[in-house]
Amino acid sequence: MAACMSPVSPAIELANVPEGTARLVAKMVDLEFTGFNHGGGAVAYDGAPPITEGVLTDGYRGPCPPNPHRYRFTVKALGADGGDLATSSHTEKYPK
Repeated sequence: MAACMSPVSPAIELANVPEGTARLVAKMVDLEFTGFNHGGGAVAYDGAPPITEGVLTDGYRGPCPPNPHRYRFTVKALGADGGDLATSSHTEKYPK
């Protein structure tokens, strides 16, 4: 039986967001099954972390693996012109 995480995107804590960031783009990838699109989304950045729970609505689907898989969340900081300012990622196994 698969252990499923909430279909609502989790809150994502942020640190060291570059000055001039206007938008954050987040995506989740299953490293054991990269062909499945877990989606993500983009949010305006007003200087107040975190990315709040449920705001990633671009096809976000929470993990539901048949056995433990590694998932990588990647967040890109974009400037007002849409250019990349920074990228950060975090990998975690689910279920633990």
